[in-house]
Amino acid sequence: LFIRFGLFPLLPLYAAEFGANASMIGLYLALTYIAISIGSILAAQLSGRLSRRGLFIAAGLLGAPALVLLGQAQSFWQVILLTALVWFAGGVGLSISNVLTGLHTTSSTRGKAFGMLALASPLSALIGGLVLGRLVEWGGYPLMFMILALVWTVWPVLAITRVEDKPDCATVPGAFPQP
Repeated sequence: LFIRFGLFPLLPLYAAEFGANASMIGLYLALTYIAISIGSILAAQLSGRLSRRGLFIAAGLLGAPALVLLGQAQSFWQVILLTALVWFAGGVGLSISNVLTGLHTTSSTRGKAFGMLALASPLSALIGGLVLGRLVEWGGYPLMFMILALVWTVWPVLAITRVEDKPDCATVPGAFPQP
């Protein structure tokens, strides 16, 4: 969320560096929303093929190189493609993190857990906006994207070391009491 909300306001400025006009930038931003939507929608389908933990790791591993390459982009089509990859991976990861949160909390703590997740968005927007704008000002876009890639690597590392996949209630025999 730090990357998403911190980076999104800078994307039009980055696109303008490649000569994009206002309508091209509007289409570019629309494509980022399409990419995150597709990632969120496909997360359920993809988790049928991979474990949720594996999918969470894969989404984390997709984003970091895309961010590094985004800082090295030479043309606007590369910026569009790489941004779409980052936002797609983010959509998958956010969906899976919500599922895992629901599975790893008890009914008595679930509201608190999802409340904390909801607070992460505005807090991430504030911190991301403050940090990333200054970072671009100080070192330029390539450095910012490199640091964002390093931040993104926390995701797969945590997924590998801390995430435990649990079956959901619908797939566990006897999970629902029979009448």
